[in-house]
Amino acid sequence: MVSQTVYYNGSEADSDLEANPSLSGKYMAVSAGASASFSINKTFHSSYQYSMFDFSQVLLEVGFENFAEEIDVNAIARHVKKLAEFNATRPDVVRKYKDFFGAFGSHVVTGATYGSQFQLNFWASNEDSSVNSNFKADIEAEFNGLTASGRFDASVKKTGQYKAFEKWMQKTCSCQGGDTIIGTKVYSDSTAEDVYRNYERWVEISQQTRGVMALQTRGLWELMAAAMDDELNNRVEDIEQAFDWIVGNPAIHQTKCTLVINSDWGEIGFLNPSAFIVQDPNSPPPPDNTTFSSIKIIWGREHFHDFKGEIRIDFLIQNDGSPVDIELSHGGDGSTGSGACWAIIGDTAERLYEADRLSLLR
Repeated sequence: MVSQTVYYNGSEADSDLEANPSLSGKYMAVSAGASASFSINKTFHSSYQYSMFDFSQVLLEVGFENFAEEIDVNAIARHVKKLAEFNATRPDVVRKYKDFFGAFGSHVVTGATYGSQFQLNFWASNEDSSVNSNFKADIEAEFNGLTASGRFDASVKKTGQYKAFEKWMQKTCSCQGGDTIIGTKVYSDSTAEDVYRNYERWVEISQQTRGVMALQTRGLWELMAAAMDDELNNRVEDIEQAFDWIVGNPAIHQTKCTLVINSDWGEIGFLNPSAFIVQDPNSPPPPDNTTFSSIKIIWGREHFHDFKGEIRIDFLIQNDGSPVDIELSHGGDGSTGSGACWAIIGDTAERLYEADRLSLLR
């Protein structure tokens, strides 16, 4: 089954997915009942517009029939006894509950869906009216018809609004199940000229291999309520209140970073809509040849071949402690003859090379 959903701001997406569990289960990969609203709220923002394309073919669904019987009651009970009644005004109590969730998690997997699935999730700024009115056509052109049965208007790529669109957009692409070699070709370069042909080949034989499409979970407090243990039953409200308060009051972090480009062009982008790039007030970006937004920094111009030596751009990563996926790209011209691009995170000298990812676990 193929579907595509377009939202012109994050509020529309947020409301629709919260109201429709089947949609959130499809696009969020993990279903968690009402507690899933936190991750949905983090994902969508009012200043972005979104397109979510999905092909799904369910082949197998599995789940625990009596999951409450599988709970390690003794281990949980030992830790619950050490917890005071939840009180959000006491940092020491909040810390102990965070440690508890760190040890036991907040949710337990109770089921899984297997099959084949291809997803292309895309977001871009909605602050340019000309981009907004061409959003769907821009996506079709960007991915060479992948989301439109191979059809697209190539002339769109020559317009001024499309150039603006390219600067302020980001995407994630995934492929589960089916032929892994063909699937890798599709998601690793979803803008290739032959991407739709490869996608069709993958769909035709997508039943060959099953992959994990989605996980069903239950909150730990729900399992505690179902356990045959009075002490756990009596602490259900504390555990649920603690989880709701912790996820509803994230601690915002800013991490100092430096993008280093040794090429005629380079860029860094965030693949998580819940993390943002912020200008470093003590070290503004170079005024020339720099495009700076909340999701992407671009220096130079692709195929321009104007190498300026090593360029360093300081910036801040702002996030709430969730992992951050970073994407790097660069040109082929550089002092070594091949070009390079990396990021320095914090006070370390750690580098991220093209196609590498980093998670900031704070």
